[in-house]
Amino acid sequence: MSWRLSRANRESDMQNSARHEIVGVLEPGVEVEGSVTVVSQGVLRLNAQLKGEVRSQATVVIGSQGNVEAELHGAVIEVDGKVRGDVHASERLEIRKDGLIVGDIFTPVLVIEPGGSLVGHCHMPVPSLEAEARGSQPTRNARGAVDPDEPDSARQEHQTLP
Repeated sequence: MSWRLSRANRESDMQNSARHEIVGVLEPGVEVEGSVTVVSQGVLRLNAQLKGEVRSQATVVIGSQGNVEAELHGAVIEVDGKVRGDVHASERLEIRKDGLIVGDIFTPVLVIEPGGSLVGHCHMPVPSLEAEARGSQPTRNARGAVDPDEPDSARQEHQTLP
């Protein structure tokens, strides 16, 4: 039996593997001070000491021996070591069982395994509050819940219920 993937499936697999491809590794014994920027998709693994700032378009992994004193920015951030500084994860932040973050975090999705620690404030966006901050009021149903199926533009045309 032979397996053939459609072109769409092959492209999807290539995008997924590119997202998980390791594009940078810093291991124990390495100390970095300054700014690290990753412009390609992939995984940046930090298992060393770093002071400064990290910016990535994809995944940043702080290994168990990682000791990072920096502001972190990434799509997905996984912490198994220590981070001192603010963490901005645009998609997801995971604090593993031995992970520690001392600083404020900004993410729409937060996963903390038992044993993981956060010392700081957690900021998670709330869509209805973001809409209100932009000046639009979401439409609410009879129970007061926001109608998730109505587009933002249509919500702005309706009055909200008291």
